[in-house]
Amino acid sequence: MVVIKTKDMTLIAALVAILVVAQFAFSFVVGVQLVFPLLIIYTYNLGYKKAFILNLVFILVRFLMGLPFLTVFLWFWTFNILIALAHIVNKSSRGNEYLAAGFTLFYFVLFGFLCGVQNYFITEVPIYVYWLQGFIPDLLGGITGFVAMLVLLKPLSSVITNFYHKSSPSLS
Repeated sequence: MVVIKTKDMTLIAALVAILVVAQFAFSFVVGVQLVFPLLIIYTYNLGYKKAFILNLVFILVRFLMGLPFLTVFLWFWTFNILIALAHIVNKSSRGNEYLAAGFTLFYFVLFGFLCGVQNYFITEVPIYVYWLQGFIPDLLGGITGFVAMLVLLKPLSSVITNFYHKSSPSLS
């Protein structure tokens, strides 16, 4: 059982707001998606359980903003795979930003494949057809995610650590 404190709720609200703003800010640029790198950074710093809750809140907020149900379903299971894999990679990498960036690149390509899996069950179009159709944008997103992870991992980890892991008498 995860105990949600005031500090947890405050941090989750702020991080979900960052996810939503980052998604909308770069939505006009093909291939640029900051949600994956940010979820990976959040998982590295908060652990699997809190990242899972953060993901649920993010998806709920986006659903309430008009996200279609099939996309909500896709994000729910694929982002949870992302969080689980990020948790495993974090345990083995011990904060290595290059390994985290490589994982981000890998996950962008994997996400296209996972979208193909869901499409296969809905439309019976072969997985590889859907995956190959979106491979170039996924690769472009992976490259930008790689760079974003290299740029954002240390500063955001520092901010989250300073807020969350240090004692703060006003929010506990």
